[in-house]
Amino acid sequence: MAASCKGFSVIAFYLILISTTAYGDVNFVEHIIDSQSYGNPSLVACDIDDDGDKDVVGAVMEAGDVVWWRNDGGYPISWQKFIIDDNVPITFSVYAEDINGDGHKDVLATAYYAGLVLWWKSSGQSPYTWTRYVIADNFDEAHEVYACDIDDDGDNDVLGASSALSRISLWLNEGGDPIQWTDYVIDYNFNTAKSARAADINGDGIKDIIGAAIYGHDVAWWHNDGGNPIIWTKYFIDPNFIGAHRVEAIDLDFDGDNDIVGAGCIGHEIAWWRNNGGDPITWTRQLLETGFINACVAMPGDIDGDGDIDVAATAQGANQVAWWENDGNDPITWTKYMIDNIMIRPWGLDLADLDGDLDLDVISGSSHMGCNQVKWYENAGTTGINDENHQIPAKSLYSYNSPNPFNQSTYIHFSLPARANVRINIYNPVGAQVSSTDIGILSAGSHKYPWNAGNLPTGIYFYSIRGTDISGTGKMLLLK
Repeated sequence: MAASCKGFSVIAFYLILISTTAYGDVNFVEHIIDSQSYGNPSLVACDIDDDGDKDVVGAVMEAGDVVWWRNDGGYPISWQKFIIDDNVPITFSVYAEDINGDGHKDVLATAYYAGLVLWWKSSGQSPYTWTRYVIADNFDEAHEVYACDIDDDGDNDVLGASSALSRISLWLNEGGDPIQWTDYVIDYNFNTAKSARAADINGDGIKDIIGAAIYGHDVAWWHNDGGNPIIWTKYFIDPNFIGAHRVEAIDLDFDGDNDIVGAGCIGHEIAWWRNNGGDPITWTRQLLETGFINACVAMPGDIDGDGDIDVAATAQGANQVAWWENDGNDPITWTKYMIDNIMIRPWGLDLADLDGDLDLDVISGSSHMGCNQVKWYENAGTTGINDENHQIPAKSLYSYNSPNPFNQSTYIHFSLPARANVRINIYNPVGAQVSSTDIGILSAGSHKYPWNAGNLPTGIYFYSIRGTDISGTGKMLLLK
């Protein structure tokens, strides 16, 4: 059925200020987005109404709803709750992306026991209305949905993970009105599949697929050969990550290739896997924590604004939302800090700048039989840097950019101690690479690299300078 946008006068509980906590270098201020949201396994921050700030889209499992909370600004932020669809039985996963190419964010979701993969077309104007379309109707225990342009044809395709079918599937967007979908099964035997995401894993410029299987205890990736039809080749990243539940791809060590961050629900672990390159690629696992009871979701991002990638995660059994600080060394040392240790059965998690202050806030929601809350934790900045925990590696370069802040263009300055083959990568605050340039071989001495931000939005960006046995990183502020 076509979903209507209802609840237009419903105020989503005023965003009451609850408490302030200071852990490590970061203060978090806790706010309520909604205190009557019954089971929130999936939350995604995105700008639904194109007003320049981040709203929140959510799966409400027990009510069978797909909803969005509009960010109306102010301090504390006020939120309005809108129902996209109230007939999505056991809603497990949501995602937001422009599916039909009209420039507006649409919404995708799964109905777990109904075996549905759905998308809703946004009207693109207020009052927002939503038109429901079915992508798949036999995807039993549809656990996760994700969208991106897999085949590089300019439109967004859809990935899904089915637990009952132990299947990873891809639906290619063939365009048309209504959109036609071509269904491809990536893997028929991924034991109790829970997660599917896309990223270029082997550095060939083509998006591959990564996934997690909870009872297979597998983290795997499937190589995309770029053909038509695509041929997929499966490789294991880790066949012994107990209760693998969720994975994300990110270049965590700034070496130019995508690594993996994951949550193991049965093994109670948060881990990352370093992509060591090679053919086949080899992986090195480092545990951030064991004993994080029933770990659900692990999300990477620069939480403390120091230029490296930290990790936040939820643990249902421990009633915890926490984050781990990356000290930037090699090997990385991780320090855990609590964000919330009384959130009952937290599951859904995302990182985004909700209040427009150019740092990453944390969004989380309680699961079924939880406290019925969706919260956001305002990142109120650092409490000061402890030099003992922020040692500069012996082979680190001195570098800076100027001007900083900058409008459109800046220069990255660095000094090489010896001749080196240099690459410069640029990342956004959640670690997604937005630019990569192989500079080539440079002599010892001072150099500068011009970088133009193009159409990128205002915000914090990070650069990574890599060469033989040397590295440098820094933070830049783009203001437009």
